[in-house]
Amino acid sequence: MTALENQTFGEEYRVTGHIDVFSINKKMKAFECYESISAFNQLQNLKDGFLVTANLLVRAKLFKRVVLFDEHPFSGGDKEWTRSATALGHKIKYVPNSIVNHPARSTWPEMTQKLRRTTGGKITIFPDYKISAFRSFFPPIEAASHIIKHKNSNLRVKTLVFLVAYRIQALLIFFINKKRAIHTRAYMREHLP
Repeated sequence: MTALENQTFGEEYRVTGHIDVFSINKKMKAFECYESISAFNQLQNLKDGFLVTANLLVRAKLFKRVVLFDEHPFSGGDKEWTRSATALGHKIKYVPNSIVNHPARSTWPEMTQKLRRTTGGKITIFPDYKISAFRSFFPPIEAASHIIKHKNSNLRVKTLVFLVAYRIQALLIFFINKKRAIHTRAYMREHLP
């Protein structure tokens, strides 16, 4: 909060800043490396037209003016809400020294829990969201491009991040198909006699 104490913003502003993903270990584990590069890139999110709520300040009046925040059990409500606010013309102020520290997920169970939640959110928000099973056999080229460009990481970290990204890409196929089957069964129970 100290980064914002001497600044004033109009009611129409949403204020955001950097999210620092940290590890409690001296030497980061593979999943922590992955999170340090791939999670919470608020500047990129800003360019893509949304923000995550891990570092977002909004006045109560503005929050109530925008569509209700969807608190469904999956993920993505923050993206929907911030996109709605942007569509209504509400501005975003990025304050670089407004920093939130967020612990990196460090184990495979923590990572799969996040993947289930985020994949469920994508399917809930975008019912046509798909990933080709064929694609899961190939290296994650888009992720590799992002990993290579990351300036503050050494070769060990970049290699670990790439391997985790590859493993996640293959697992996403399973989650998407499973979530789609669950949604289809729920829809059928609700809408068919």
